[in-house]
Amino acid sequence: MSLRKKMSNNVAVCFFCLWVTNLVSQNLVYNPSFEKTNNCSFIIGEFGRKINNWQSPSFGSTDLFNKCSKDNNGIPYNYQGIQLVKFGDKYAGCYFYSDQNYREYVQGDLIETLVKGEKYLISFYISLSEISDFSIKNIDFILSEKKFTFLIDKHISLNKRKKIKGKFELFEVENERTYANKIKWIKVSKEIIASGYENHITIGNFQSNLRTKKNQSAYKLKNKIAYYYIDMVSVESIDINISGKLTDRVADNKKGTPLKLNKPYVLKKVLFEFDKDVLLESSKKYVLELYNLLEGNNLNLIINGYTDNEGSDSYNEQLSTLRAKSVVDFLISKGISKERLFYKGHGKDKPIADNTLEEGREKNRRVEFVLTKDKQ
Repeated sequence: MSLRKKMSNNVAVCFFCLWVTNLVSQNLVYNPSFEKTNNCSFIIGEFGRKINNWQSPSFGSTDLFNKCSKDNNGIPYNYQGIQLVKFGDKYAGCYFYSDQNYREYVQGDLIETLVKGEKYLISFYISLSEISDFSIKNIDFILSEKKFTFLIDKHISLNKRKKIKGKFELFEVENERTYANKIKWIKVSKEIIASGYENHITIGNFQSNLRTKKNQSAYKLKNKIAYYYIDMVSVESIDINISGKLTDRVADNKKGTPLKLNKPYVLKKVLFEFDKDVLLESSKKYVLELYNLLEGNNLNLIINGYTDNEGSDSYNEQLSTLRAKSVVDFLISKGISKERLFYKGHGKDKPIADNTLEEGREKNRRVEFVLTKDKQ
């Protein structure tokens, strides 16, 4: 019967008002301030062995500082000086500049792969240690498809980076001055457009001593280092500006979270005449929610139609296409430019439930929408 039965597809909606501008979104970094550890660390250089979802990608012995230790890696007193926590009870520490190009890095896992074309804000907090006599500009990060490790304790140079397996990109953070504050925590941040493969973040100085932009402090200490504490690493989606209001909850979308670009949402309560592609009058008010959503921005909309596996493939594809088109035609009739609207029927493809059960077939007979900046 496929889409000949009534499609009980729910309008993808947020239960909150969507004139959202720069809401705080989910931090996609596991264990972002290094709080989850196996146990208290009492020895310097144990970062790579103690912290869940974080690694040291080289032989550099990155440090973990914690309040539970009274030794060289304690908080606030430690072998690098005095520094209070920014978040929680722990922070990390790295030599970002030292003799003979010695370097340390932190490498963390992301909760989910970044979405291609979506904008993200990458940020972390740093503070220069008291015994550092240099401050530097070159504190950058790599986003990579896979974890990588080099059996060196030097800077991860361009030649080394060419050996990284999988896709990756080095992002340089622009800053007018060197990061020289030894008291306050300074937020380092950069906006990026995701390529769709990013699963890990690695932070550090990837330049040689010769190429590092640095400044020596007036204290003329003799350590010849730039050692930085680091805390709260964050990768957050920058919310799209959406105006309008949707009145029901988005399927598979948590209450209070913004809609994402390039993600499909099932339309609920969008019903059709039996075995026809004519929208029921009761469904039009829910399609109007999509109109309100599109009216306040310049995003494009894709409508996808699906069926269960009953009936012939050609019939299901045709009916699903016509029903997706009817949603688009209604939006055009209300004033949305047809250049922003796209539709396609997929028939029985991409089932979201078991087609052997009536309950599953009912879920598979659906219409979905996708917000995107792309032209189809």
